[in-house]
Amino acid sequence: MSAEQVKRPYDVSDAYALQYGKTLRGLFIADQATFLARDPSFGNPYEMNWDAAITDAENQPSDNTIEDQLAQKTDDVEEQMELCRNNFQDAKPFIKKAFPNKPATWNEFGFEDYNTVRKDQAEMLQFMKNFHSTAVKYSAQLIAVNFTQVMIDEIETRRAALNTTNNIQEQFKKERLSITETRVTKLKTAWNFCQTVCETGKLIFRNQYAKYQQYLLPASDETTPMILKGKVTQPAIGGGATPPTPLEDVNISVMGLPGLITQSDSNGNYGFGNIPAGTYNINFNKPGYMPQSIPGVVITDIDHPVTLNVVMMPMP
Repeated sequence: MSAEQVKRPYDVSDAYALQYGKTLRGLFIADQATFLARDPSFGNPYEMNWDAAITDAENQPSDNTIEDQLAQKTDDVEEQMELCRNNFQDAKPFIKKAFPNKPATWNEFGFEDYNTVRKDQAEMLQFMKNFHSTAVKYSAQLIAVNFTQVMIDEIETRRAALNTTNNIQEQFKKERLSITETRVTKLKTAWNFCQTVCETGKLIFRNQYAKYQQYLLPASDETTPMILKGKVTQPAIGGGATPPTPLEDVNISVMGLPGLITQSDSNGNYGFGNIPAGTYNINFNKPGYMPQSIPGVVITDIDHPVTLNVVMMPMP
């Protein structure tokens, strides 16, 4: 399976794409009569199918959830690896006691190989198998120095437990891409509704700047030329050479044009697609951050777009 098969059809985050879809669907329902007048296919059950697509996508495990699940399985393997390492270390004094001054026999048990394999799961599995076979071979000598049959059997128990957790981890790694592909497929389905509605909405409301703005895709994904665009960031924590980080859900409004507002997306990008020519103050607001107002921004036409990048400081 190639990486192309699990590529998202958008550049914003999954969470942002889903939230955007919910908001857009609400706007669409309010304007559905206008959409129906243009195209009857927007009637029932269009909005119900859209809602079902969003719900279906939300019910899929997120990338973070999958990463957390893999991390837990990796922790389980490491726990069993440590138990195997302890099992061998605990046995070494008994082996030396049973075979004093016989390093060749010690190496049969794995003394020489241990440091090489102790961090590798596959190698440790083979090591424990050989360790157990050798312990069975010399069981009489080991039992004579109080390394009991129960202790010999424990070697195989530890190997089997490591084998089980290792198999679970490896199986999940194989399933992981399939899980991601299923999630992305369902996200694509929900996103297709957004693209279709936005494409039609921009045609319907092309002469109403505030309504037109509502039917733009997130700035990171909108292909229509923007007349005013930019990126909102916040200073990197700790400063230094680290670049500023994107700031999501900043409200950007154009003073003097009622209802004309947009939000920065998960990449910090924003854009306005239809603003009458004029000179405006552009306001940036987000709870927890110091508001900014950029005065005297001159808007002419779509052939002369304005780029306005802003860094917002957290409230002291």
